[in-house]
Amino acid sequence: MNTRLITVSADQPAPDAIHQAAHIIRSGGLVAIPTETVYGLAGDASNPAAVEAIFAAKGRPTTDPLIVHIADFDHLAHIAGPLPDAFALLRDTFWPGPLTMLVPKHAMLNPQIDRKSTRLNSSHEWISRMPSSA
Repeated sequence: MNTRLITVSADQPAPDAIHQAAHIIRSGGLVAIPTETVYGLAGDASNPAAVEAIFAAKGRPTTDPLIVHIADFDHLAHIAGPLPDAFALLRDTFWPGPLTMLVPKHAMLNPQIDRKSTRLNSSHEWISRMPSSA
């Protein structure tokens, strides 16, 4: 496993550092990112090898769900099945922001992702909690 440290300043994020991290994820790699409460591992939820790598790196049983972070409302259609009517009210009231909602899984997601939480990042970036200047 190749580990690389990419430092990103919260005050002045360097676009090159964000692009490097995004490239790692698009290539099937993992990136550690800060969230409101802990550091998390980010990977491409549509890449089976990346999903398996997250479970392995965390030592997490595959029966424990992962959170799928999305960039914007339009992306939700690619990862979720039909949504209940109450979803729109919650979405419009609390997103973007740290609200996590359980939604039905779209067929394109890895079979290991059973029932998923979906969180919309307040910075509107693909990876939750990455600076909005990416």
